[in-house]
Amino acid sequence: MNTISWGILMPIGAIVARNFKGFGPAWFYIHVSCQILGSLGGIAGSVTGLMLGHKSSGIEYKGHKCIGITLMSLATVQVLAGFLLRPKPDHKYRRFWNLFHYALGYTAIVLGIVNIFKGFDILEPPKSWRYAYMGILAALVFLGVVGAAFTHWNKKKN
Repeated sequence: MNTISWGILMPIGAIVARNFKGFGPAWFYIHVSCQILGSLGGIAGSVTGLMLGHKSSGIEYKGHKCIGITLMSLATVQVLAGFLLRPKPDHKYRRFWNLFHYALGYTAIVLGIVNIFKGFDILEPPKSWRYAYMGILAALVFLGVVGAAFTHWNKKKN
């Protein structure tokens, strides 16, 4: 659940926001949809993890748990900032809000990926799961790089 939420949906939402603004307002709705679905999956995964942790007395994975709590905190701040603090696009403080939003978002994505691999180490699923996620991650990085190159090329052309 968390692998799909934090490790696939959140990066897709960031890639769309970063690279597909030239395709009209649909990018924003795709971005928000990916982030909301990712957050809801993250909440469900966190609740599941806390319940399993509560039932497993004596077994604690502090690093994984701390990163998970940090991720949920970052996601909460992102949602609140997006709905309550986001200035209009032409506002003089918008670039500062964008910097804040990007920094929190990319931090959450990196921490999410780190925590996914910590989760794999804890659960010890078949190696194919780790390799499959690594393949998906490589595809997302490739999509992000190609999208960034396309965006850069398109800006130079115009």
